[in-house]
Parts: sequence; C-alpha cells; structure tokens
Amino acid sequence: MSGGSVEVQEAGRALKVHTETPHLVSLGGGRLSTAVTLHPLPEGRTTIGSSPGADIVVQGTGVEPVHCHIDNQGSLVTLVPVSDMTSVDNLRVNHPTRLTQGCMLCVGRSNYLRFNHPAEARMIKSVLPNSRISVLPIGFFPDDGGGGLVEGKPPTVPRRSWDSWEGLSSASNEEIARYISPKVFPAGSSTVNSPAALVLGPRAG
Repeated sequence: MSGGSVEVQEAGRALKVHTETPHLVSLGGGRLSTAVTLHPLPEGRTTIGSSPGADIVVQGTGVEPVHCHIDNQGSLVTLVPVSDMTSVDNLRVNHPTRLTQGCMLCVGRSNYLRFNHPAEARMIKSVLPNSRISVLPIGFFPDDGGGGLVEGKPPTVPRRSWDSWEGLSSASNEEIARYISPKVFPAGSSTVNSPAALVLGPRAG
C-alpha cells in the first residue's frame, strides 16, 4: 500500500490489519460488496469521487466525479466537501471539517468510510480512562483556528443567567400550589399504604 506500510497479524480465526498512517476503511456501498479496503491518507490532498482519476474511487448513488477532498497537513486531517451529499457521523457538512479518530464518513447515499488516526487514538487512550468510548466529548480537541473546522459539531444549549431566575421568587403561594404534584398527599390522608377498608370504604351489603 502506497503512503505507509501495513502489518497483518493473526488473532485466532481473525486477521488484524494495522498501519501507522491516517487512513479510511471502506466497507463498500452495498450488500454485494465483500471486500474491506484500506485507503491511506498521505500528507497533502486526497481526492474522493467517482472519476477514474480520483485518488479514492467511489461508485454509487449521489457520488459526484469529484465529491470531496481530504487534506492531511501535519497529521491534522480535514474533510473539504464539494458535493452536498457528504456527512460526518450522520451530520451533513458544507464547510471544511476536522476528522477525528473513529468518525464515520458517508459519501453519496450509502458509501461509508471509517476514519482511523493511529497516533491520535493512542493519545486519546492515554488521556481518557475508558477506551470503549463511542463519541469524543465536545471540546476534547481545541479549536485550531481553522475557521469552521468543526462545522459538524452539534450546537450546545445556552445557559440561563442567574438574573433570569429572579421572577420565580415573587410567585404567590396560590401560583406555586398549581404546580404541586398530585402524588404529594397532605398529612393524615388515605394513601395506598393505608388499609384497603380505609381507602375503599365499607363493603356494601
């Protein structure tokens, strides 16, 4: 494989394929695909598309001849979308977006590629105690000043200031009483913990 060496190890009945360079793992774009393909991402720009001249050729519904680019600059890997049908972790992206270890790219309608960054994975394992995480915490990677490199991140919920809670202290007792849960019973009332005869009343006849 150009762009980096590949090490294949036997693990029981399985085979482990390992490379030190950032790469994409393609599972194909349909049920009839039976191969697992590793695409290296060397320093510089890698083009993904359906054109025979693309660095990574992907066929399928919604895949453009030049669909997107991936820039690897000093181990910082950035997805530069060209087509609208490009997503990262099920979030559609339309600006340059930084790729992080384990994220899933979708090119076109159904072509999925997993991004692996071995050096980044080792760094994450050394910092986070739980190595079986599925999503990195928001803000784990600081902003690199790339201007939109994290376009695919979900928005955060704004926090309310303490001043906005001042009006609650002026509520009257009548207003507060309307929000008391019906499951809160006054002292001495009959509840489900009381004898059935007391709750249901005397049996007729």
